[in-house]
Amino acid sequence: METENAVLIDLGSDRGESITDDDAGTGWSWSRRRLRGAALAAGVALLLVAGGSAAPVPPPLVEVATLTVAPDRSFVLTPERLFVGLTGAHGIGQYVSAYEPGRGRLLWTVPYDQGANAGGLLERVGDLLLIRVFRDNVPNTTAIDAATGAIRWTLPGQVEVLSDGRTGMTAEDVFAPDARLVDPSRPASNVYYHAASGRTYVDPPVGQVIRLVDLGSGAPLWSSAPLGTVVSTPLPSGAGPDAESMLLVTTPEGRIELREARTGVVRRSLPAAGPWLPTVRVVGDLLLVQRGATDVTGYALDTLRQRWARKLDRQNVVIDVCGERPCVGNDSGSWQLDPATGAETSTETGPWPTSMTTTLRSGGQWFEMDMLRAKLLRTVDPATGRTLADLSGWESLTYAASTGPVLLMRWTDAKGPTWFGLIEPGATEVRLLGRVPAQARECQLAGNVIACHVSPSIVRLWRYQP
Repeated sequence: METENAVLIDLGSDRGESITDDDAGTGWSWSRRRLRGAALAAGVALLLVAGGSAAPVPPPLVEVATLTVAPDRSFVLTPERLFVGLTGAHGIGQYVSAYEPGRGRLLWTVPYDQGANAGGLLERVGDLLLIRVFRDNVPNTTAIDAATGAIRWTLPGQVEVLSDGRTGMTAEDVFAPDARLVDPSRPASNVYYHAASGRTYVDPPVGQVIRLVDLGSGAPLWSSAPLGTVVSTPLPSGAGPDAESMLLVTTPEGRIELREARTGVVRRSLPAAGPWLPTVRVVGDLLLVQRGATDVTGYALDTLRQRWARKLDRQNVVIDVCGERPCVGNDSGSWQLDPATGAETSTETGPWPTSMTTTLRSGGQWFEMDMLRAKLLRTVDPATGRTLADLSGWESLTYAASTGPVLLMRWTDAKGPTWFGLIEPGATEVRLLGRVPAQARECQLAGNVIACHVSPSIVRLWRYQP
């Protein structure tokens, strides 16, 4: 990657200042003091003895570009491109620009929706850049060729990318013909917004209709009758590039079906059982089903064969996913279940879901976060719950869909500077990358390049040594 015109970011301290544990995060303490008199002479002598031909140590972080963008617009960083959304004159019309991350050189700018008055959210999927935008509060999705900027297709709705990376899905709520609209003169406590029509209802939807499309062409594949729950299942471990996504759906009658995502063909099904509509959760290769208040059953996800069944002896419990394990919980606490037997394996007391902490997944790693203080706590082994790395002092992280390093951030005050750290899957320590003088927010990591908003209208890029 070329480095001309690079700007060095000051990562050290001067005037005798010391960077303490509070500045750099737990476990780190750097300091650098001025050398005067004999100490300076001794240092020079040491350098002469060691030899002057040694290569200089590269700085941990190098600024490679600063870009002025439309205020608060989204961007997507990949190893090959930085994509940034733009708004046209007078706030009408939407554009996207592509830059080289290494130098910040503009490659192209193209319009994608001249009628929209609000910018879109960007997502890179294979050779496409997906842009989700609202026009008059109605969602649309446009696919752009990530290499050239050519528009491939535009479809109504928010297109969700399924696990195979080749199939997209939109979901639209269905309301009964006599569903009541919101009366502006009579405020309601619960309302339901219908994105396709822009209407707001008092009565809840009775189901949802899904539409499947080919991401490469935007061509429709199939659409459904009204359904209840729809879950896109993960691809099995070791799946090849031609593996197809599956959809787990529930019908209004209470039936559970496993369907091919690209055809809609029902591969497996479970009949309705009793008067209750089932609640379903997918945990790895396990389908967790709750019928009524106490009946919980575990099924193999690929075959829908029953693995175990049990009755819960607690009140008001619901099934959920805790990290990578099934669990049940109520206001008194939560209980993890053994995926193979359904037996309880651990207990956490307190409100459930816990009001104090939550788990986040990024880069194939599980992070525990204190929601009240907005601080990261640790990385967790999902199988055992034990701590892998202590993240005390770190405040935020970047999201990564694939397994790999995750960027951590922390700030000493509301104006800066920003400290960057890197945590690898399975690591027990954070690698400290250094600090930048700016207040960096909404950061992304791709390869060894970091991109962040340093103000609402400025995106800055840094490169670190791998």
